[in-house]
Amino acid sequence: MGNLHCSGGFGLVNPDLIFNWHPLLMVIGMVFIFSHAILLYRTGRHCCKSSMKLTHGIFHSLTILLISLGLAAAFSNHIMKKIPNMYTLHSWIGMMAIIIFITNFIFALGCMGCPGTTQKIRDIGCPVHIQIGIVCFLVAIVAAVLGVAEKTIFGVKNYKDMPGEGVICNLIGLLMVIYGILILCLVTDASYKRQDKRCATPCPPSRPPLPPTQYYYGPQMPQMSEQQQQIKWWNN
Repeated sequence: MGNLHCSGGFGLVNPDLIFNWHPLLMVIGMVFIFSHAILLYRTGRHCCKSSMKLTHGIFHSLTILLISLGLAAAFSNHIMKKIPNMYTLHSWIGMMAIIIFITNFIFALGCMGCPGTTQKIRDIGCPVHIQIGIVCFLVAIVAAVLGVAEKTIFGVKNYKDMPGEGVICNLIGLLMVIYGILILCLVTDASYKRQDKRCATPCPPSRPPLPPTQYYYGPQMPQMSEQQQQIKWWNN
């Protein structure tokens, strides 16, 4: 296999070593952490929803941070070496994944992250947010695989002779494809879907409906306090 110290490692001065941060940060952010954010409501389907919502937002915020650092590494390398930006298929698809991710993040904040939104808006926005997230993850996997291929072709010497670095890059790309397929299977499997407690226990069918004469027609019930409204919004 030869020397496994690939591409010289990482650095903050040498442009080639600066660029090596780009694939590391982007894969950790857009593949690993993003997939954990997607699966959070599946793996934690029996946990408190408010905690899941907070953790979901933290994962997405951390992904945005890593994306920013990864892009800074790539653009810094290109500027220092006077290489044009955004001319490869990998860069186009990768930027598309980033735009979809950030747009979906803002959309989720507007639909489900603001206390003023109604339950109807959240019920409509949540499925849209989920579907866009799945599409974004698949696009990110494609961009990551193209990036590995691009890095291998441009950066690995004698790639056709199967050096150790080239084999590792091929395995990383293959594992990312397998990982993406497994995440997609888990996300689309209905048996892992979270069941809200308010829907998990339906009313007994033996309970007869109240006749019209027994409905409550008294004074209007007291309104919920602001704190109670905040708790209700956070748990929805």
